[in-house]
Amino acid sequence: MKKNHFFLYIILLLLPYISFSQNRLNDLTILKDIIKKTPSFKSQIKGQRKKEFDKLYEKLTLKVDEKNTELQHFEILSELVGQINDNHFVLQYIPDTSFDWERYSDKLYVSKFLKKDYILNHPKVKINIDSLELSLKNKQTNEVEGIYYFQSSSHKIGVFKVNDSVYNGMILESLYPIWEKGDLCFVLKEKSPNYFHSINYLISQKTLQFNKNEKYKDGELLGYNISKTIKKNSYPFIPDSLKKFYSYKINSNTRYVRLGDFMVNPSNKKRSSIFFNELKSSMNEKVILLDLRNNNGGYFVISRPFLKLFKRYSKKNEIKVLINRKTVSNTEQFVIRLKKYNNVTLFGEDTEGMITYGSNYGRQIPLKSKGLFVYPTDMRGLKKDLQYETIGISPNIYLSKDSDWIEQVLKKEF
Repeated sequence: MKKNHFFLYIILLLLPYISFSQNRLNDLTILKDIIKKTPSFKSQIKGQRKKEFDKLYEKLTLKVDEKNTELQHFEILSELVGQINDNHFVLQYIPDTSFDWERYSDKLYVSKFLKKDYILNHPKVKINIDSLELSLKNKQTNEVEGIYYFQSSSHKIGVFKVNDSVYNGMILESLYPIWEKGDLCFVLKEKSPNYFHSINYLISQKTLQFNKNEKYKDGELLGYNISKTIKKNSYPFIPDSLKKFYSYKINSNTRYVRLGDFMVNPSNKKRSSIFFNELKSSMNEKVILLDLRNNNGGYFVISRPFLKLFKRYSKKNEIKVLINRKTVSNTEQFVIRLKKYNNVTLFGEDTEGMITYGSNYGRQIPLKSKGLFVYPTDMRGLKKDLQYETIGISPNIYLSKDSDWIEQVLKKEF
């Protein structure tokens, strides 16, 4: 009898660890099942690729372990998500409580928040930071390694190579209380030259997100939005505080038009409809400068009327279109169709490359382990759009990031 009690005691003692490990294995299984239901999986993963996907899943199950850190577990899940070329599909780890920035000046609140487990246990880079920073100062623009800045100088980040295909990003300095010197902020896994799968700790909250579409170009990591130069002005972007729909006459020949949001909700439907009717009666100039920067997309129910309007206009007039890395989703679909019309020229930089798929329902599905979520896709994309997924849409004319983009376009001669 005593022996039975002893074994029962051991089982009860181990039960939390067994449950924890089982949850993590269930995370992977549930994630696999979710991925297999997506239109992107069904259209992309067939034949030999499906065999390889199943083989990878079996291999990853062997890596699942209760001893793994949250980051290591997230990396395992990310590897499976990375098999589909679908940038609308999101994997996240969101701890139980996020930092409330409205209470930033409350010292007691900040002090208590910094004692939370996920803050205290945040992974640190085990390296001589001062020596590393010294070596990174001499890195060139054509090298991914180097010292970067976020939002001018609120964060100073060192990016260094771990091995032939992996880079780490580490906080060197930060004005945010949730970050400390030496904190890991991302892991880049290079899939082709200057293109990465990235596991990011989001700057504002330290929550984890997998980004299959990180790119390095001209001294910038575009997805994480950090640069090797301290920027006084962000010319490629348009402030989010500006009105989403507005228009004005630049000169007798040119009208500026901003379309900043195609999201479907009652207020945006009303706002876009009113603007559409105003615009339709005021397009008397020979040139439209159409600004699609920072338009995160939405649906054709909002964007299609404008597409039809510009198609008619372009038959006899010119349309100059501004696009940037924050031109996303349905707005990219809009640009693909618009650029086929007469007299349309694209200016700026490559778009995001988050085009082909989407979600009708916006479901966030929790996995078994606390804090892990999946935002799956359920919309079937057009095959002709898939060529732009991850790559993005390139402009006809690239603009400099060192001066105002509207002024640059107005100065271009054809």
